[in-house]
Amino acid sequence: MTSVMHDFWNDGDDSVMAREPQASPWRPAQTDLQGRERKGDWIQTSESRMFWPLDPRADEIFPNEIAHGLSMIPRFGGHCYKFYSVAEHCYLMAQSLYEPELELWCLLHDAAEAYIGDMVRPLKRMLPEFCAIEDGIMVCVKERFGLVGEMPAEVKKLDNEIMMAEADHMMVPFPKEWGITDRPLPGFEPNYWTPAQAKEKWLIAFRNAFLRARVGDCANG
Repeated sequence: MTSVMHDFWNDGDDSVMAREPQASPWRPAQTDLQGRERKGDWIQTSESRMFWPLDPRADEIFPNEIAHGLSMIPRFGGHCYKFYSVAEHCYLMAQSLYEPELELWCLLHDAAEAYIGDMVRPLKRMLPEFCAIEDGIMVCVKERFGLVGEMPAEVKKLDNEIMMAEADHMMVPFPKEWGITDRPLPGFEPNYWTPAQAKEKWLIAFRNAFLRARVGDCANG
């Protein structure tokens, strides 16, 4: 992982509250708060920032907003016995690996969903434009937090293994096999945290993994 220094810890600074009231998010806006021309339209984030899904910037991505957004999004399009968030899914993935960089990948692999929502896999496969938008946001996420290259194979495999374990725990029996060859992760136990609990747990895990990775970067050169 490359060594990075960012101001993303300062999520709740006074400048957020000092900003002038903005036009309603559903009205087309072509410039940001600095007067720069931007592509597409923007959403308002949980920290009262503007985020441009078609024109993402690394310095406009913040851990608090990722944690909040993912904690409010249910897995499997909401078709579970109980509420179970994407934030908890990412957290439990990170707890299954013990290298800081892999933990960060687990915590951040769905980060784009905090800004554009979680689309179920069968539909996402049919919408390449949506995938391109998601990929563009993930490029900025990786730049922001110092992740290099593509998602590691270990993380991709774990994502499927936990998905199958989640389905066993919180969904009705399959009407037909999903066509995924990875087996459910042994020993998996969901907590069914509330959004507030999942947000807090995700942020603690993120800070710990990021700081450990940074120390490792310094030690390595």
